[in-house]
Amino acid sequence: MSKWEVAGAWRARLINGSLYVKMLSMQPHWAERTSVLRLLLLAVQRAGMPLDDVDLVYAHNDRDPTPPRGWPPGGRGRPIPLLTNGHMETRSSLPVPEFSWIGWHTHTPPWCALHSEVGAAGAALPWANRTDLALFSGGLDNGPYRKELRKLGMAKEAEGVLKIRNVAPRFFTTTAAAKAGRDPPQPMSAMCGYKYLISVAGYGYSNRLKSLLMCGSVVIHVAQPWNEFFMPLLADRRHLVVAKTVADIVPIVQMLRENQTLAERIGRAGRHVAARELAFDRTLAYFRALLGSYSTIQRESAAAALGTDGYTHVRTAADLGRLAGQCDCGAGVTKFEPGRCGVDPADFHRLRAAERNSRYRCCDGWDCPKEVCES
Repeated sequence: MSKWEVAGAWRARLINGSLYVKMLSMQPHWAERTSVLRLLLLAVQRAGMPLDDVDLVYAHNDRDPTPPRGWPPGGRGRPIPLLTNGHMETRSSLPVPEFSWIGWHTHTPPWCALHSEVGAAGAALPWANRTDLALFSGGLDNGPYRKELRKLGMAKEAEGVLKIRNVAPRFFTTTAAAKAGRDPPQPMSAMCGYKYLISVAGYGYSNRLKSLLMCGSVVIHVAQPWNEFFMPLLADRRHLVVAKTVADIVPIVQMLRENQTLAERIGRAGRHVAARELAFDRTLAYFRALLGSYSTIQRESAAAALGTDGYTHVRTAADLGRLAGQCDCGAGVTKFEPGRCGVDPADFHRLRAAERNSRYRCCDGWDCPKEVCES
């Protein structure tokens, strides 16, 4: 697959309780390349019965990159149980928790922290005290759904119904000109001040759905082809309200305004399922259950031909950082910890300039290869 289909991929083998990993592809912009691996490592290391041997492949994409007709292409190939972020019903992928559960850069804490932060904000705000508008806060240029939302926000019918904030995406918008005229970013907990929250896909799935649910507001989720692993837990008109199209958002808000008891009940139910079923420990339990089920139907031996075929024995998050070249600040600095990998701030910009000529980078914040959420 090309870099436009898959930013990166790895193959992992669990053999006698030990994890072995081989990186298959790593595009330079794939900064979060060890995040799902760190979830896998935490799931494997959880106390309890050891997992059976298993051999699996993961591909990073905002959509579902699994070949729709199996392998080999054409004809009647075998379905491919590819692990990926967003699942399409017509494909044989196995959805797993994606990078935001570990956190991203300096602005997105790991879910074990954000789950509590947003949950506390939602619990502290009575329904009657929330603003009676439907809020969206995010980029409006990334994908057709967001562009439709931009048009809807400017329509007369949206006046007094929607509040649309156009925030510059921080993962690729860097110049001052690109940020001009945009709304400033705000904490995810600020969303909880509104009765209705809009969930709209970007280029692919949008990982903010779990945070919106934690607010206890009614989440209006625009249907999309790519869904995260927990979507089957959510029922329309019970835990959230599903809009078939962006154009349906305004009529849905008007319906909810006329049925405040129903709206409050949906918001409360959505928050309850997110607080319980999407807690970090439950997410790891899902990952373990997936690995266990997959191992029971895998016919090939995970240990076959392991040898020296490019696999690395992984025991810690720092092992993953070294394997993926995730954090190497140069000048002999190989200190794997939060912040700038132990680099003096005076040297930081010089080292950043050197990164352009290297596959390594100096990591910042939560995506540094440190242990998270272990308690």
